[in-house]
Amino acid sequence: MNSRSLLAVGLLAAGTPSALLAQSNVRPGTDIALSSLGGMDDFGRSGAYPTGLNGCGITTTACNVGTYQTPWRAPMDEDHPMIGFHVVRIQNDRLEQISSYCGVKHGFTSTNTPGCPVTGTCVYPGTGTFIAINCSDTYGAGLNADNYWLGPSEEVNAWLGTWTARGSHFDRGFPAVSGAAASDGIRSLNTTMANNMNPIGNRMAIRDADLGRPGALYYYAGYYVVRGEPEMSRANNLAHRRINTSWSGSSWNFSHADSNHHYDSVLYRWSGAVVTHNTNGGDDGRFYVAVKVTGPVNGLYHYEYAVHNRDNHRGGASLRIPVCSSSLVQNPSFRDIDTDPSNDWSFSRSATEIAFAAGSLKQRWNSIYNFAFDSDAAPTGTSLSIDQFDPGAGAPWVTVSSQGPGDARLLNLGAGCGTPSAPVLAATGNPPFAQLGNASFGLELRDVAAASTNVFLVTGLSSSLPLGAGCTLYADLGTLLVSLPATASPAGVCSLALPIPADGTLDGGRFTVQAAEIDLANGLALQAFDLSNGLTVKLGVLGAGCN
Repeated sequence: MNSRSLLAVGLLAAGTPSALLAQSNVRPGTDIALSSLGGMDDFGRSGAYPTGLNGCGITTTACNVGTYQTPWRAPMDEDHPMIGFHVVRIQNDRLEQISSYCGVKHGFTSTNTPGCPVTGTCVYPGTGTFIAINCSDTYGAGLNADNYWLGPSEEVNAWLGTWTARGSHFDRGFPAVSGAAASDGIRSLNTTMANNMNPIGNRMAIRDADLGRPGALYYYAGYYVVRGEPEMSRANNLAHRRINTSWSGSSWNFSHADSNHHYDSVLYRWSGAVVTHNTNGGDDGRFYVAVKVTGPVNGLYHYEYAVHNRDNHRGGASLRIPVCSSSLVQNPSFRDIDTDPSNDWSFSRSATEIAFAAGSLKQRWNSIYNFAFDSDAAPTGTSLSIDQFDPGAGAPWVTVSSQGPGDARLLNLGAGCGTPSAPVLAATGNPPFAQLGNASFGLELRDVAAASTNVFLVTGLSSSLPLGAGCTLYADLGTLLVSLPATASPAGVCSLALPIPADGTLDGGRFTVQAAEIDLANGLALQAFDLSNGLTVKLGVLGAGCN
């Protein structure tokens, strides 16, 4: 990464609104870049393959590309950098964090060596208590995985870059010492204690089962937390790099899959996803939101979100996504980074929004959570809200521009009925909407018997008439426009072309469609038919949105 690239990252970040607002502990000129991500290795292992757990570390190099000689003092001095780590896997249209919520590496004693990708010269200042301008400092993977220097991430305020020594893990020791020594600000954790931790300790832990999957892409990431660094300068603190993973028979091998690292959130490596981000003004740190929408399949779009809390100290309490009251939402799912289902976030849906809400566990900094659902509403631009978990300065939530299910031009009126399964009716075309002049628009009926006879009922209005046996008639036969017969293919699929004329008088109109599979032997509806779901189709442009 050359000096121009480093400068570009800083300028892009400076264009965000947070750059214009006050940050309480800014040290002007502070700009530490994660200038290199080196090798990754495992330094401790528990359990037998393939159900074991691996404690890993990553080599990192920091460069001072700012104008301030940044303190780099060893604990128990509180003025030093801290480094967070995580590993993600991309597979099956999903990006997931597969590493544990691990400890942070507490920095100490800068080597102040040359090698930074800047135009200036590194001049050794005769001390390692700060990192000099244009100088670098490298921690090898083993040092970054040394439990003597690793402490709980929860002790760190990643927004301000602060850590309190008194009462900390280093102060208490492991196991904790007794009496006043556990909270006197003097280090109790010694090398013997650190070496006697279990094989993982505070290291970044990854399960065997999450590695080595065919077709998966793996990335590791690091983030330097620096006291008082302006938010506008932090995009280059965060970097990630792709790796290959393979099992040797006794341990995991990690090798680089690309020639260099990439700055900013690893969410940007998720192909096809839209990535946006925001801070809580100048009062707290940044959330990144990636969303990937696929489909429609059988009339449903799949919405997959990944939320990355880079350095927001108050943490995430909920993810709220606007939705149309008429839209169908189903199959919600949530994933955090532990295996404890008792702290999973809950799902709810109101007339105006979808909400995933935390119980006792907030989304903390340096973590990526996943949220997903299906909807018959197509994606549109929208604003998501991430509520803050802890009280504190700033707004009660962070707003992030993104995409959500805001286009309800196709209204699913309710489920169908049938044996062994209900027929499924969905719109097709490019796009699958009844836009004026869309000659490709049509309807498709699935899950019917091969070569069966079916009828598409097109009506001016919808209804909700119970017919018994779990069946409902959604097509208002009193306003029947046309009934169109169709024979299913050997695969049990019927298609109906409905090209939409380019007639402006149709704009804003709507019609309802329901299909019936004729089954005189086993039909559930009136002992003669299996019925599909009902679908109301909005015509033209005026039907877009939630109206």
